[in-house]
Amino acid sequence: MQSNNIKIFVLLITIFLINSSLPVAQTIWRSKASRIGGVSYSEIYSFNLQNCEKKTYCTKSDFSVGDLVMHPNGQLFIGGIDGGPEAEIQVLDTCSQIKSVTIPISIANVNVGQSLFALCADKEGQIYVAFNAKTNIYRFNPETEIFTDLGSLPNNMYVLDFTFTGGKFYASGYVGSVSHIMEIDLDNIGQSKVLFSDNNGAYYAKLITIPNLNDCKEAVTYLSRWVDNGPEVGIFDFSDGSFTQICLDEGNGMASLSNSWPPTRNAIFSSISTGTIAAGCFLMIFVMKT
Repeated sequence: MQSNNIKIFVLLITIFLINSSLPVAQTIWRSKASRIGGVSYSEIYSFNLQNCEKKTYCTKSDFSVGDLVMHPNGQLFIGGIDGGPEAEIQVLDTCSQIKSVTIPISIANVNVGQSLFALCADKEGQIYVAFNAKTNIYRFNPETEIFTDLGSLPNNMYVLDFTFTGGKFYASGYVGSVSHIMEIDLDNIGQSKVLFSDNNGAYYAKLITIPNLNDCKEAVTYLSRWVDNGPEVGIFDFSDGSFTQICLDEGNGMASLSNSWPPTRNAIFSSISTGTIAAGCFLMIFVMKT
């Protein structure tokens, strides 16, 4: 009897923990590059995927951000073109640059349009990079600052973005007038395969996958693209390639929030909520198995 009472108590606490976290909306980082008077600048802002509201965090002057990514160490990496112009990766701490890496012209020659367009970090902290007007995919080691050329995809797709989900690596991009979603084989790029294709730009898009705050087991991939309805953001379903629009937003880069960046009240609440759900899930599984 006492054991059953303990189980009931733990289950009630679990339900309370999860339900108390549900009102916190999914929030991501976005960037938008613009020009005023011939000078490039980029806005970095948080974007609420529940009510579609944006809050500007800072503005980078004389830098055009192509994409941004949250590194596992909690630092925000941005990639783009500086005022040089040169392709560059910068590391930010509350929007102040703490490190910059100039990308060799042999990898990205901005004079022929090879600007950085995609960044994606794996759990070990390696960053995958792709450039406009170039089909090669690179792996960047932030510690050694070495770029490793992984080669081009078998269909020579121009990559617009990457995402990891379900233990697999995916890319969005295009070949000619056809856009694709591909599953990438990092051990053998030549064995990568096309999953979905569209002639109307459905997968001409940026991708990001983040945990679903409302489901202990699932992660959600969000896709940002320009189509007839305008610049839209929505949920992408890898089971059938379908897209469900949830917001309109003109940003170009997308990154997940970090539990440590920026150190603001909203970020702290988001971290607490995510951790609370994780704890709730663990308790639920523990109780069901005992």
